[in-house]
Amino acid sequence: MFDLKTYYENFALDNETVSLTVIVWAICIGLSLGVIFYTFSRHCASGIVKKLGTGEYNSKEKTATLASLGIKASPLLKKSLGDGKPLRRYIQIANLEECLIERKKGFLNGIYRFFRGEDLPNKYDFKKAEFYLPDDARPTAETRFETKGSPYLTALLFSILFLLCAVGISFCLPKLLELVDAMISAYKNL
Repeated sequence: MFDLKTYYENFALDNETVSLTVIVWAICIGLSLGVIFYTFSRHCASGIVKKLGTGEYNSKEKTATLASLGIKASPLLKKSLGDGKPLRRYIQIANLEECLIERKKGFLNGIYRFFRGEDLPNKYDFKKAEFYLPDDARPTAETRFETKGSPYLTALLFSILFLLCAVGISFCLPKLLELVDAMISAYKNL
């Protein structure tokens, strides 16, 4: 794309360090991966909210397991249903004590406690868990986790947009640096 072999009088840009091209492309790739991860996460959350939001599963007496809903317990869904996650503010687990998996207090917990000030979050056996969506939380959950249109098409379009921005920046940045360098030189010579 571009290199910084051009000498800039007012900028100290060293070619031995990470070039701006690498930084621009790393940001592009990071944003694209973030959009893709967000899309999959939202799709998983919307699936369980749609199935529980039918009105059948609205109390501790009327619950459903993931298997009975026809939902596979993917790692992404398990992460979304963990303690303190936005999806768990709406979807409740009726048999919480039965599903709790005891965590060993080891090195990882000590590291987590050092940085977060609390123990690791609880871990649950989601194959046994019986979920329900209370009636008072259903409208908010359906609105928050609603997916209109095709989320995968949106993710693809955003990834293409980020790619085009990265290419544009890669070609325009050297010219912008030359322009700014010339402006600073002109200002200094006044």
